[in-house]
Amino acid sequence: MVAARRSENYNSSAVTTTLTTPPTHRLLRLLAATALCLIPELFPVLAQPSKSRSKTDESRGVFSADAKSIWNPNAPQRWTIASPNHLKKIIVDETTEGDVTSREEFITVDGKRRELFADHVAPEILWSPNSKAFAETYSDGGAVGKFHVLIDYVEGSRLRTIEPTKQVIKEFLSHPRTCYEPEDPNVGAIEWIEGSSEILVAAETLPHGNCDNMGTFRAYTIHLPDGKILKSYGQIEAKKLFWNHMGIELRDADDECVLKPGSCYIPALHIKKDH
Repeated sequence: MVAARRSENYNSSAVTTTLTTPPTHRLLRLLAATALCLIPELFPVLAQPSKSRSKTDESRGVFSADAKSIWNPNAPQRWTIASPNHLKKIIVDETTEGDVTSREEFITVDGKRRELFADHVAPEILWSPNSKAFAETYSDGGAVGKFHVLIDYVEGSRLRTIEPTKQVIKEFLSHPRTCYEPEDPNVGAIEWIEGSSEILVAAETLPHGNCDNMGTFRAYTIHLPDGKILKSYGQIEAKKLFWNHMGIELRDADDECVLKPGSCYIPALHIKKDH
């Protein structure tokens, strides 16, 4: 059973300022304060916090706030992403010649070096708590996707890699949606649940103009290595439970698309044709 983890909620703080004002002004302020106190009761929608995009921390992953982004522009030329037990290290080595910057990523295990992430775009790394594996979320195209999740098990001096998201993609596509062209979702790792045997992932409608409800997602706890779905979560529930672990891509998913079906449809996909 997954316990609720969200502790970072919308908060507001009040600052009280004491001023010396004429009696008439004090009465007007008292009336205004009374009206403001009644707003949440009379107009609950107005009392909700305004929507704003999450702040970007380029050292973190876009799907997982716990992940480390390999493409971190603020990192030094050579830096490491160590496993929790500090016995395994992913090393990122950058060299710049003129206007060209090249990047090399590899892991060292028992003194042996293994190359990583060849041709992967925007990889982000999430080590398991027991240091036996790491999840990589990466794109095979660009910033929009398509994103995939690989699990790399570090076994002695070798890596064993699996892509356990086939069932997640199938379940996500079982929910009706309208698209110009059939399209698989982005998949991103959010959080390890049990050692290296369970992981939380998200499947997201690609955030471009091909399908209705672009950028919305569902989350799944899956068993490893078989990828069996243990539990699924709608977008609203997933945000409540796992907000602190989510990256900006998921935090910024539009909840209105879920709360008001049809509000995020692409109009051209729903034009009624004359018979």
